Amino acid sequence: VRVSVLRSVSRVLQVFGHTISRFIEGLVHPSAASDRLRAPRHATFITASLAAGSAALILLPLHLALAGPASLPLTLALAWALAQWPLVLFLSRTGYLTLAQAASAALFALFIGAICALTGGVASFALLWLLLAPIEAALSGDRRAVLWVTALCVVEAALLTAMAPGAPDLALAIDPRAALA
Repeated sequence: VRVSVLRSVSRVLQVFGHTISRFIEGLVHPSAASDRLRAPRHATFITASLAAGSAALILLPLHLALAGPASLPLTLALAWALAQWPLVLFLSRTGYLTLAQAASAALFALFIGAICALTGGVASFALLWLLLAPIEAALSGDRRAVLWVTALCVVEAALLTAMAPGAPDLALAIDPRAALA
């Protein structure tokens, strides 16, 4: 009995996986669908972004039912995850993977900046996560995307520093060579 149940479950998962795979392939822009190198990159971005948005849509009602109203950091996290869906639509309609990846990295940087602002500014545990946004932008393979996202992270770090109590004193105490680094 167990073997037949396992075979049935395996078959259902196989059909479900094949259906999802065909759905993802259908979302890949026609200009990339025929390219053996670009199509998997598009499909991977689409899959990850759809999974993040889907997770947000599943987690929000569960959280509301089990724990009550969501806190502001959780709301920001769910909004960031759900914001990946418009990027999928943009990529599917235009085929501009580089721009979609750069926008995804910028959204991540903005999310982390907001979390830092809520949890202590420059003393926040999440400040180091700002380093991941330029790394995510580097996946696009475009130098301009990396530079824009890095500039966004630097501006966010500067704003967090300016928001810190005693910010003028801190700004004068920074060694110019360290600030340049």
